[in-house]
Amino acid sequence: MSTGLSRPMFWLSAALLLHGCGTLVKQPAAEITYYQLDYASPRPASGTPVSQTIMIWPIRIAAEYDRDALVYRDEQHRAGLYAYDQWIASPAKQMTEKLVRDFETARIFQAVFTAGAFQKPTYALYGNIRELGERRENNVRFGAVAVSFTLTHVRTESATPTIVFQREYARRVQCANDSRSALVAAICSAVQQAVSNLVGDVRTAVQQP
Repeated sequence: MSTGLSRPMFWLSAALLLHGCGTLVKQPAAEITYYQLDYASPRPASGTPVSQTIMIWPIRIAAEYDRDALVYRDEQHRAGLYAYDQWIASPAKQMTEKLVRDFETARIFQAVFTAGAFQKPTYALYGNIRELGERRENNVRFGAVAVSFTLTHVRTESATPTIVFQREYARRVQCANDSRSALVAAICSAVQQAVSNLVGDVRTAVQQP
């Protein structure tokens, strides 16, 4: 009588042993690269700031772009994520902070406030990001942004705010190559163009009699 394992049991035991050994081998952790939304501020105005103030409200963002990972989409409405290439912080928060910086640098207003300030502003700026990521068209990659802004004005403390303008700023910049760093550089350039036009429009609007 044989005291060893039968052939089926032997292979089953070997398979379980190999599986157990496999779980002990640690896979290297995926390396995540983080990116910052940044660009040069618009040039400051040459004249004296108007004796008005502005509140920059937190920018909202479309659900599909409200995430850490960089997003891409193509002309067939297909979309995806670069899971290992992520924003260092929420893109909406980053853009809000950059707008505060840009309006302070532009020297259009006497003061620039953020949400939570005790002072009541003369103007308020609201933004909504509709697109912020990679756009693919005809095998060409672009960094794209589309963001709508609403500027309101309060003439007296008791008055209801009136809308000065409501506009969308959409820009796209072709990526220099297929790398993620080139994509982020193109996105930042597109945002810079959009913000530069926004600052110019706001300057024109508040300086009108």
